[in-house]
Amino acid sequence: MLAAGVDPSTIRNALKPLQVIYRRAIEDGEIAVDPCVRLRLPAARGRRERIADPAEAAALIAALRAEDRALWGCAFYAGLRRGELRALLWSDVDLASGLIRVERSMSGHGEIGEPKSRAGRRGVR
Repeated sequence: MLAAGVDPSTIRNALKPLQVIYRRAIEDGEIAVDPCVRLRLPAARGRRERIADPAEAAALIAALRAEDRALWGCAFYAGLRRGELRALLWSDVDLASGLIRVERSMSGHGEIGEPKSRAGRRGVR
């Protein structure tokens, strides 16, 4: 996969479930050898094309329609993911203390679920 130019994070995402399946099969006594035991996965390096600085973010938000500014302000300044933004409730926002509690996420199909990771459940100031 790596030789074919597949991104390291895609390779990891494809192989991690296999590792779990084989580990559980070993634990359950269904197989004797785990073929993933010495598997070396390529390092996934997070990369961002570009991050807007605060002045640029303010200018971009100001250029939006008034009704879209709050949503994009949360995305820019709080760093919330799309699904986290979609799942926000008014009870998650404490304006007095300047805190947004991320408790859930919403899929593109409108299904409410847990945040992307354990660290995804958090308070953002």
